[in-house]
Amino acid sequence: MHTLNRKQSFFRQQYNAVISLSKNTTMKNLLFIIVFSVISMLYGNNSFAITLNGPSNVCVGNCDVFTASGAINGNYLWNITGATPTAAANSGTLTVCWNTSGIATVVVTDADNISATTTMNVVVDDLPIPNIIFPPLPSCPDSLGEDNTGADLQTARCKKVCEFSQVLYETALIPGNSYNWTVSGATSFTPMGPSNHQVLVDWGAMGNGYIKVVETNSNMCSDSTKACIDIIASPTANFTTLPTAVAGVVNICTNQTVSFTDASTGAVNWYWDFGDGNTSTTVNPAHTYTTSGTYTATLVVENACHCTDTTSVQVIVDPALAPDIYCISTICANDTASYYTSVACSNYNWTVTGGSVVNGGTSTDDFVTIQWGNTAPHTIALSVSGCTPAVTCAIPTVVSVPVLPTTLPIA
Repeated sequence: MHTLNRKQSFFRQQYNAVISLSKNTTMKNLLFIIVFSVISMLYGNNSFAITLNGPSNVCVGNCDVFTASGAINGNYLWNITGATPTAAANSGTLTVCWNTSGIATVVVTDADNISATTTMNVVVDDLPIPNIIFPPLPSCPDSLGEDNTGADLQTARCKKVCEFSQVLYETALIPGNSYNWTVSGATSFTPMGPSNHQVLVDWGAMGNGYIKVVETNSNMCSDSTKACIDIIASPTANFTTLPTAVAGVVNICTNQTVSFTDASTGAVNWYWDFGDGNTSTTVNPAHTYTTSGTYTATLVVENACHCTDTTSVQVIVDPALAPDIYCISTICANDTASYYTSVACSNYNWTVTGGSVVNGGTSTDDFVTIQWGNTAPHTIALSVSGCTPAVTCAIPTVVSVPVLPTTLPIA
């Protein structure tokens, strides 16, 4: 910034006084030449200096205002390099928009005294380039969607998250830069990490949301990026058991089998933990408990986006031994199969659901032959008494038989 010194101000005042006294245009020009020549000889041609005000550090893409003062008649000539100026119309105010980074120059000249010129160098800094890094969900495709204001994001694809899940997001850390996060659709979010370049988000219920980060560099240049979020429903875990659970508890005897039938919604993966060190990933497993005790059987289901839900029952295994039923296998409806027990007893009590007994199955038979119908459930129950060695379990052994219907859908 340049200003007039006291001697220059004095001659400026004298010149203005002479001009104001003159009524003749020719005389005015003559007096201007005389006064300007004297000032130039004494102090040089830059006696009428221009004052230039404006920022010396700017950001690409921004527009800034520069002002000039000190011209003899208030008329200015502007010359800009490395930027796009707006039309100044010789005024003392110019708006400049910055196109590329580097060193730009702003030059202003008195239009009536081209020797009165002031130059300012301006450092033009690049904007930061924030980029939100999302945790990978390889089997969960993005979806076209809307943000929570209803604005269509068109070409943008929304990232999916599970409702009520906790997810960590981040952007690349640039030393000296700062980061400010905004999240919609969450119950809470916590910026963290150096300069807050990470954010831990607790997402809310199913719906639309977004996540936005503003990055600011050391020269106070800022830019932002925003991504829409599709908050999807989690699956619902549920299952039934045979024997049937009562108030969340299944009671069986040692060596009895519990059949687990999935009743979940929205699941594509199943993980069963039977509580005794055994697990399964089948949809409808059966498990035999060989040691007495109390166990928690847990089902975890997962959808394509790795959203999960969990449910469980308690299994109480009595130390008493129970009769076995073997030869259980998959069979078609209307077909016939025989089933046996290995215990020797004086009394057998067979109960069949979903089929008709065609042979055996009396109180003295250690087998039963069944023709299965087309309507589920298909089960066999057996209780015994008068056995050698003794079988003291008071709980019937119940097994589920997988029966295929007569018609199956074509995938």
